[in-house]
Amino acid sequence: MEYDTATDNTGDRTDGTPFITALSCDLSDTTIQVQLTPRSRMHAVYDGADVVEERTTCNYGLDPAHQTALHDSGLRVVGTDDTGEARLVDLDGHPFFAGSLYLPQFITPTAPPHPLLRAFVQAAATR
Repeated sequence: MEYDTATDNTGDRTDGTPFITALSCDLSDTTIQVQLTPRSRMHAVYDGADVVEERTTCNYGLDPAHQTALHDSGLRVVGTDDTGEARLVDLDGHPFFAGSLYLPQFITPTAPPHPLLRAFVQAAATR
């Protein structure tokens, strides 16, 4: 995935590199461990767990070259896999924003709702 005419939010041209890139490993239909950033909103969503197991079918992720710029804009990487690649982000100042590179909806129908889905519904209910 590439683009030629990309601009950032100030209208300045970017260097043309994609924000999405192939991962260093193939995670198709596997379970991964995600390390959560202590004291982050997503850490609280997962009831203070430091590491969670998640199912993924994703072979692409956030290009590490853009993580600093995104972080400086408020989009924070708050969950990483064992290679240090981004798996979960949230957005400072937003009532609820979470982006994951795993599939929180892939839980058994008899299990309680996934923490991300539960937190999203709770945030929506307060609006």
